Amino acid sequence: MLCFVVGSTVSPFVAPLALLLSLAVGDWLARREGLRGRLRIVPSAIVLTVVALALYLASAFFDMSWDGLWYHQTAVYQMSHGWNPLRDPMHNLAPHLQDWLHHYAKGPWYVALALFQTTHHIEWAKAAREPTSALSTLAWSASAIFLSFFVFTQLSVMLCFVVGSTVSPFVAPLALLLSLAVGDWLARREGLRGRLRIVPSAIVLTVVALALYLASAFFDMSWDGLWYHQTAVYQMSHGWNPLRDPMHNLAPHLQDWLHHYAKGPWYVALALFQTTHHIEWAKAAPWMALAATFLAVFATSLDFGMRRRAAIVIAALVSLNPVVTCQLVSYLVDGLMVSFMACFVAALFRWFRRPSLLIHWVLMASAILCINAKLTGLVYLCFCCAAGGLYVLLKRRELLVRYVTIQAVSILLGAALFGFNPFVTNTVHRGNPFYPWLGSAAHPSFAQRGQDPNELYETPNNMKGRSRFVRFYYSIFSHPGPQTFYNGEPAQLMWPFNIGWKDFSVFRFHEVRISGFGPLFSGAFLISLCLMGVVLIRPGIPREIVVLLAGTIVASLLVSVHTWWARYGPQLWWLPIIAVIAGLAVPGWRAARWTAWGLAALLLINAVLVGAAHFRWEMEATRTTYEQMALLRQKGEVKINFQYFREPFGERLRAAGVTFRAVGKLPCDHPMELMSVVPGYPGTIHACFDESLEK
Repeated sequence: MLCFVVGSTVSPFVAPLALLLSLAVGDWLARREGLRGRLRIVPSAIVLTVVALALYLASAFFDMSWDGLWYHQTAVYQMSHGWNPLRDPMHNLAPHLQDWLHHYAKGPWYVALALFQTTHHIEWAKAAREPTSALSTLAWSASAIFLSFFVFTQLSVMLCFVVGSTVSPFVAPLALLLSLAVGDWLARREGLRGRLRIVPSAIVLTVVALALYLASAFFDMSWDGLWYHQTAVYQMSHGWNPLRDPMHNLAPHLQDWLHHYAKGPWYVALALFQTTHHIEWAKAAPWMALAATFLAVFATSLDFGMRRRAAIVIAALVSLNPVVTCQLVSYLVDGLMVSFMACFVAALFRWFRRPSLLIHWVLMASAILCINAKLTGLVYLCFCCAAGGLYVLLKRRELLVRYVTIQAVSILLGAALFGFNPFVTNTVHRGNPFYPWLGSAAHPSFAQRGQDPNELYETPNNMKGRSRFVRFYYSIFSHPGPQTFYNGEPAQLMWPFNIGWKDFSVFRFHEVRISGFGPLFSGAFLISLCLMGVVLIRPGIPREIVVLLAGTIVASLLVSVHTWWARYGPQLWWLPIIAVIAGLAVPGWRAARWTAWGLAALLLINAVLVGAAHFRWEMEATRTTYEQMALLRQKGEVKINFQYFREPFGERLRAAGVTFRAVGKLPCDHPMELMSVVPGYPGTIHACFDESLEK
């Protein structure tokens, strides 16, 4: 517009300079929000990547739209040939164009003109939206590459253990290359040709680089991450072979967890650790799983005819589950499990609509990964399979044999081959594949021994001994809290939306117990129930599908008394999303659509604020850790009481160049508390300095 005001032609430097100015302004605003260090690079890297992809995709297609060819492109050409819409708004044009070019909004034309003047290609200037089928294939292919990487990495690590070899540093890179090759092959079978074949690989490589960078930028401060997840990775890197020696001698407080828990994420972390030699870099998997989930849900939404805006919103809602976002920079695996389960459900929907080899692979890979992320992954996956089977029996009986075969093979591979440890080894050594949460006569479970740690230490006092429904009521409609560790208070009921920032700040914890899906979730939950109830009485939507989906989620949450805790029942987050989709699908009812959009906005705001609160604390904690490490390096030999975190925190100190000696009891009266887990949890690490150095 300034060029038009002064009567000049639009310079080819307008778009590049505008981009540079935008990057500078964005960085300045980010620094005012407290973003420091290497993290300042991330927003600019994301923007530049998207801009490059947008220009590439725009150039890959011709604009075939009527209005685009009729007057949008004509407007850009007219302005590039000298028309100045500010000085000559009523310029003489062809009669059939005058009403549109004279009187329509011109913002997108200005942007397209600047890009056209820079690139000299009209197609580059349109930031083209490729055909929905091609876009869906791109998303499915990229998601398949991510899932393939996890599967091939786990399989390669297991092969190393089977032959008694150490895990090679080349396992992760070779698994990534093989995944890219398989993804490209599957994409070509789906009809992807030409330069578009580069896009899925480019997306994956960009996300992998960002995932490694973001993983390295934060320390894992989660209790379980430091206690046994990192310890498991270190133990395997030091020689423990969980396939040949599943009952390896370990510290007593670690044995139940390291011997009997699912090991899929540990195998991936081990491969990354052997490649990078940095334990924090090795926790990059959650970022890649989040990307895979977004892409799979986005692709499915497009395949079912959703507009792209709606597909993006639904994909963001599913992938930004608060359980996922609060565990992104930790070794916790609950977010991984629900991400893989979301990929499975998305692929299942697409399989019913239009099966293909690509979808078969995504379906099988996500099932294997879900089963091996957590013990409950197998349970929840069986509920998903059962729901799909019921749909086949009711609506698509011609698919029954094929469906049962695919699911049976997936579960068999996931539980018996990839899940040999723990499912087979638990059955052999403890008489139950789900030990220690379920037991046998010879080896009773935690509950049978009266030692259920979740009931004893994690459940608020006013929820202990209560029914599942009462526990869910408290967990959804109470103030967010990390009971019982933080302050020992019982769950405190609250009215929906009666919240403050303090309720969000609680989400510095990685596994908030009460109201673990965010302070706004209780209100969103009630709105979703009302919307779903009203929508079900209207014609035009598949009621049986909505009821089946909601019923499956509810049924899966009733398998344990502990699924009130968001991390143990993360699929509860999907219930309001089902209501959003149902509301958007109602034909000819604007009130339902607007309500659905409002509910989607509420859920997104809740997810973003929860993530912002958590990452604000993560940045402060990481900065404090670096400051403490710098101080400890100057103190000579430091005496440390590691509590439960000796191996992982000891390695963290060694990597920082700190000289230390582990002691059971500290000799000083006022030890320094080190940043280890979220303040308020028990078992924090303390240090004493040499008295002579302190003086």
